[in-house]
Amino acid sequence: MKNLTEFLTNPIFNSLTKYPSIQTFHKMEKGILKDELTFPANENLEVYMTEKIDGSNIRLIIFNNDYLIGSRKEWIHAKGDRLIPNEQVMYLKNYVEEVLKSYTFKKNILYCIYGEVHGTGIQSWRNYTLSSQSYGFRIFDIWSMEKKDIENLLISMKSKDEVSNWRENNNQPWWNMNEMTTFIINCCGLVEYAPFKLLCSIKNIPTDIEETYEFMRRFQHTDVNLDGTDKLNAKAEGIVVRTYDRSYIAKLRFEDYEKTFKKMKRK
Repeated sequence: MKNLTEFLTNPIFNSLTKYPSIQTFHKMEKGILKDELTFPANENLEVYMTEKIDGSNIRLIIFNNDYLIGSRKEWIHAKGDRLIPNEQVMYLKNYVEEVLKSYTFKKNILYCIYGEVHGTGIQSWRNYTLSSQSYGFRIFDIWSMEKKDIENLLISMKSKDEVSNWRENNNQPWWNMNEMTTFIINCCGLVEYAPFKLLCSIKNIPTDIEETYEFMRRFQHTDVNLDGTDKLNAKAEGIVVRTYDRSYIAKLRFEDYEKTFKKMKRK
């Protein structure tokens, strides 16, 4: 593997590097949250909370000064205009090329950087900007793997199902918070993490659905306003809670709780 060109049409590599699904804090069934949690209630986990941004999930794949940009499902750009970019992708293209200038990535290591691009025309974009062309990008996860290990992994996996199981069971060598913080510092302010909200024991988060929603409301305003004013400090999509080493991660979306309350009233 000299560069990433050969992986543009490789469905195994595409599936391998997709961001895995994140469980909800309360279990969900047919769009309704249940009073059952997705982790043992008696576990004493320290978790940190970050804002969940209502944008598009993006992966940046970097290898030996080459790169791919992908959405959650497909590739949307490759270095050298191997895929044609639109305005949003042009923003990401310029972004990743600046990152390559500011940070020294190790040779023969594949880096998978995940983040959320938000702004004009993306999801609930008016929560973040009123501009006709304004975008932001916040990272939230990274893993990396040596060339020989990624090659062996691709050879050993025979089907998309096998790859999907590997991915969804969190077998990726995720970076911990210290590693990600060091990366952000070394990028000299170019890279920003999803806005931090709180560090606490998971036992401090109420387990009752209505009480959980009330707990979430203290984090209801977004911290990623792109216009530089408080006028658009609109409602955030929710929060993400995770352990330091990412062994546990869950999302809490305001919309999920609000839909659950509406459906419960109809019954």
